[in-house]
Amino acid sequence: MAQAPAVRTLLRSREWNGKVVVPFSACAGWAGSTLDDIAGLAEGARIAEPFTVTFASDGGSRMVTDPRKVLDWARRVAALA
Repeated sequence: MAQAPAVRTLLRSREWNGKVVVPFSACAGWAGSTLDDIAGLAEGARIAEPFTVTFASDGGSRMVTDPRKVLDWARRVAALA
């Protein structure tokens, strides 16, 4: 599991039936199974619009993910409300 312990604790300690969970992550090259792990911990939730923002793996802050894709994702998430 790639989540921080606090994220795992939150996901395990709530009742997710009938709720919508929008998993997202930021990584420097490879997201691994983070989004799948989040979905698995939020049992009963409807998983919507999972998304990973990728940054350069050279230690810098350069975002590799096209900012337009991030904006499009944010609009889709906002429409869920």
